[in-house]
Amino acid sequence: MTPPSFLLTSPNAPRHFVLLDQNGICLAFKSCRDRPQHGNWVGVEEVRLAWLHHPLPAHARRPQDDQETP
Repeated sequence: MTPPSFLLTSPNAPRHFVLLDQNGICLAFKSCRDRPQHGNWVGVEEVRLAWLHHPLPAHARRPQDDQETP
């Protein structure tokens, strides 16, 4: 007997996002499956608390998330 397909698939892992202000300063972090709807949320590979209240380093951005439209 074959198990149901929903038992064989796992939900998408949460992705990490950083909320940037108009100057590129990190204001908040969020981990969720979809890009947050409101605000300037940018996808990142990881969350580093050292970025909080500082400009987001250019290397931290996930290029594939920048192509996505909210």
